[in-house]
Amino acid sequence: MDAAVSIRANRVRRQAVPAVLATIVALLIALLFQTDRDHELYRSLSNRYRFHAIPVALSEMHHGAPHDYTGYKYIAWPFQDSTRDADELIAEAIAKPPVANPEPYLWLADDRGLSDYVITSFTLFGPRMESLSKFYFVILTASVGLYFLGFWRNTASLMAPILVLFGMLALAHVLKLRTEIPSSGLIWQEEIALYESRIFDLLALISCFHLALATAPGATRSTLLTAAFQSAILAFLFHARSSLGWQYLALFAVLAARFGFWGLSRWRRMPTGSVTSFLIVGAMLAASLVGLAQYKRATYNPIYFAEGGPRTFWHNAIMGFSYHPQLRQSLRVTAASDHEAVDLVLRRMREKNDTRIDESWNTKTIMDSLGGHARFDWNAYEEAAKEAYLDVWREHPREAVECYAWYKPKDVAKHVGTVLRLLGREARQTRGRNLLIGTGLLAVAMVLVVRVSRRDPILRINLGRTGMVVAGLIPFSLIPGIAFYTALTTVSCFDVCAVALLAFGVLSVATRRTACPDSP
Repeated sequence: MDAAVSIRANRVRRQAVPAVLATIVALLIALLFQTDRDHELYRSLSNRYRFHAIPVALSEMHHGAPHDYTGYKYIAWPFQDSTRDADELIAEAIAKPPVANPEPYLWLADDRGLSDYVITSFTLFGPRMESLSKFYFVILTASVGLYFLGFWRNTASLMAPILVLFGMLALAHVLKLRTEIPSSGLIWQEEIALYESRIFDLLALISCFHLALATAPGATRSTLLTAAFQSAILAFLFHARSSLGWQYLALFAVLAARFGFWGLSRWRRMPTGSVTSFLIVGAMLAASLVGLAQYKRATYNPIYFAEGGPRTFWHNAIMGFSYHPQLRQSLRVTAASDHEAVDLVLRRMREKNDTRIDESWNTKTIMDSLGGHARFDWNAYEEAAKEAYLDVWREHPREAVECYAWYKPKDVAKHVGTVLRLLGREARQTRGRNLLIGTGLLAVAMVLVVRVSRRDPILRINLGRTGMVVAGLIPFSLIPGIAFYTALTTVSCFDVCAVALLAFGVLSVATRRTACPDSP
């Protein structure tokens, strides 16, 4: 009888810890949602939504536009009046009478999948800005739920979503503040919503952690099954924002490391463990990328494979040269400015007497084309931008190296300092109460894990392994900020990963100190 009672008590104890951590996660999501409402983050609509994603979505949903990621100009152009309330414009667009033979609106040089995010949001919650925020929390809750289902028995891994959510809660308190862009001293003008597509990599971070941890030998069936759904979430968000590519790069690096360790173990005739888990995860990622490419080929308007071009890359990389003081002067790229990057490309082409230049190759036409007011070949422009970018490396190799090796990392450090300073200010004010409550919940979770580790040596090992995965993601999370420019929108994932790594470091130290003397 005593043995049966002891077994039942152990089962209850094993279930109690994940249940408490799940409760903390639910409370953190609730705090994040409340912060979104208190700070009215859901009303911080970027131009990418206003000018492109919403008009294209409404054209398809209410005016019969084909599902090829184009819209109608008579729907899109009113949204370019930034003084108008977006909800009013949405209502007016829906109520507009049909127009015979409407002119198509082309969404050039950008990630068109964001319109699918808008369509799903409006379908689920109605056509208004707040729906974009609600759908964000649907995706977040689904991702966290899948993670807990997959790692319910791994207490160390369950700390990862708690740390991510705490980091998101902290950033939510500064998204509307006018932060300084370190390199130029200018002030970031746009307010940022949680659902801003430029920080979708933050929304995908839990899926990324799940897939990375699922590559480990001995991953359970539930871990791999839920990982399949996480890969679908990651692909959906990648379609909406291609800068998530760094997460795919990180995951393939994890797979390569797992494979290399397995091969080395076999060569040394050591126990290798099963290769099934990382092969399955690799197949999931490959299938999602191939499937997404085929979907684009089947649905996108043909112009997007011609002059419409994919999302700009080299153009954004050119803007990053503004971080080096000498390059800033010699290239006349004084800030992360689209106009100045275009001017540099055109200047370089004229110096070479480039035969591609015609009357459409001027800054006004190029920028107007992004709003559907002109036609321009963005595919050819990206080729010219690539040539201009590489020319800078050939002509100024030392300065280019310094830009990426010193000036940009230095600005990332300044950015982190700015965020910490702003968070400290927020925590001292009444509007920072949710942040303080979240800090308390995080402390409870960490204390609980430390106490459980006293009788669970495997937990201490798993904490180290999970921390290593977080550490492995950090250099990849710096890619958007280093490759392009430093701002809240490009460095937010690095901020959260750094917080998570610090917390895992604290947990590793604390669990060693509290371990029983006779424990392994």
